[in-house]
Amino acid sequence: MGGPRVLREILPDICKANSCPIFITQHIVLKSTEIFRSSLIPFIDDYRIKIGESLDQIEEKTIYLYPGFGHMRIMERNSRFVLNIFENGNMKNSIDAMLVSIAKTYGSDSTAVILTGMGIDGLNGAYKIKQSGGEVIVQDKESSLVWSMPSAVACRGLADKVLPIASIAKYVSATRMLRG
Repeated sequence: MGGPRVLREILPDICKANSCPIFITQHIVLKSTEIFRSSLIPFIDDYRIKIGESLDQIEEKTIYLYPGFGHMRIMERNSRFVLNIFENGNMKNSIDAMLVSIAKTYGSDSTAVILTGMGIDGLNGAYKIKQSGGEVIVQDKESSLVWSMPSAVACRGLADKVLPIASIAKYVSATRMLRG
């Protein structure tokens, strides 16, 4: 619900200021994933963008997109971080699954951004990010098409910042530069 538009707006600045891997879970069906990926390519410069596959090694300057089914998680294998796509056939709680694995893997170096969307997927994951010492930013109500997901996180006191679209990239870029 508005996420692709917001991503096209904030990704260029985030990618210019960082080199860390970026993981995107968008509630989108499998057949639309390649279209979504292609729509983001013109907005990123030196980042590579790919649809996540199991055992993809996590690399800097790479955006990993949720494949549109199951759960995309990060795990450690042979002293490397890799993706694990758990193919349960649906996308229920897919944002939570990803954020929980990010919290376990990256701990206090984690930054989660919860954008416009319907439901509460991401709430439990935001809690785990906060518990690990990471940071959670949510899109504000005024700039959200649907404020359900950001609201679920913000109303439970889990958001470090509630920001309009125009401020999200600037804030994330500045804080990630400081945190590494």
